[in-house]
Amino acid sequence: MAGLGEVYGRVIPFARAMPLLFALPVVAEFAQHVVELHAGMFVAGGAATAASAPARMILGAVKVIAILAVVLLSARYWRFGNDPRAAYALDAAFALGVGVLLMTQVGLLVVLFALSKLLALLIGPGPETMRIVAVVLMILSLCVAVLLAPWFVGLVARDPDMTAGRSIAASRRALFARLGLYIGAYLPGLALHYALNYGAMGASTATIWAAIVVDSLLVGGIAVLIGSAYYSLYALAVQRDGAPRSS
Repeated sequence: MAGLGEVYGRVIPFARAMPLLFALPVVAEFAQHVVELHAGMFVAGGAATAASAPARMILGAVKVIAILAVVLLSARYWRFGNDPRAAYALDAAFALGVGVLLMTQVGLLVVLFALSKLLALLIGPGPETMRIVAVVLMILSLCVAVLLAPWFVGLVARDPDMTAGRSIAASRRALFARLGLYIGAYLPGLALHYALNYGAMGASTATIWAAIVVDSLLVGGIAVLIGSAYYSLYALAVQRDGAPRSS
């Protein structure tokens, strides 16, 4: 898939162009792993206790914020012609866009939570019900992310022409292809992320440190890949929409 090649091809050039931004989730992930190591997470039987360590939870929140910053600012970087200064030049429109984006995400979470309760009520209780609900919600979440990604980029990258309606209309016509691009962008890295973490359990100290370093860099790459996928979905929507863009 040519579009997927473009998504991956942007990662290293972006890391070179905006190294400090790329480093944010890398450092946060590394610090979280160090806390986990000292809390005994990689020792047999220590994962449950280490997982609830306050420092680990705080760094987890910091990591999420860092990933979000990379996703949003990387989309601005590509939207503004690979210009780091333009990407960093935040204004009131960006703040408003982030606010709308976050409120939309909260609203979607509320809707999905209510839907999960409704599905559980209709299907009945039990572990099988939970698995069905989880799959349904995952599919819906992916579809919503793909349909609204162009709008989200427009919100934070000064494109008022890319409304929610246009975003959905331009994306739904090729929804399965868009889903393939989005899933292909982050799923391999996410699978490797979990493999590194589980593979380090009970391993030697040298192996654990090697996994920590690789995984920290990987998390930075995943953040860029998500931003790159969002930008590609935006660019495809613009191409299909055909309307002139605001700069």
